Amino acid sequence: LVLGLYSPHYIKTVVGLAVARCILGFFAGYLAYRIWQASARLRLPWPTVAEVGTALGVGVFVSLAGSGPYSLLAPFVFLAAVWVFAFEAGPLSRLLKTRPLQFIGELSYSIYMVHLIIVVGIAIAAKLLVRVTGVNVFVDVTLAEASQKVISFGHPLLMDLMALIYLGVVIGVSALTYRYVEIPARRYFNGLSNRFGGGRRTAPTNERLA
Repeated sequence: LVLGLYSPHYIKTVVGLAVARCILGFFAGYLAYRIWQASARLRLPWPTVAEVGTALGVGVFVSLAGSGPYSLLAPFVFLAAVWVFAFEAGPLSRLLKTRPLQFIGELSYSIYMVHLIIVVGIAIAAKLLVRVTGVNVFVDVTLAEASQKVISFGHPLLMDLMALIYLGVVIGVSALTYRYVEIPARRYFNGLSNRFGGGRRTAPTNERLA
């Protein structure tokens, strides 16, 4: 309600009223968990239709909602998607449980933490390229109803290749930060929790990369 009444950017709010967005997302996640708890013993009907339909529905919503008023429905759209996929009953769930995608899932927090740092690094390198060579690799495009500068090397296939390289770098760096930063930090803070929590054991974690 706060975002709808006072934020001109709705769900895209990243400063100022962003705390309201955080609260909305947090409680939507909690609500999804409670709904799953209440329905975990049920059987998802037509799991293939449910999963494929949910994936398509999310894609259509993201494409059409943009950053307008309907974007405020995003937490509830994703709540429904999380609930459907929590049953792990359809073909998309089986795909997500394959080892490569499980590996990406293990790295997800590290990916979240490092991907923007790599983007900033690429932007700095591109600006240096412009300064040294005089070749402008920035173009103005409209994204999310706003004009923004993006890096472009021209040919779509070349841009696809650059995207794949970026993806590979993000995964590679995230694997390193997962092993040498995230896992040691988790062990350290779990140790503190056990020490000051009366010796209670923390939940086990997946550390297959360790």
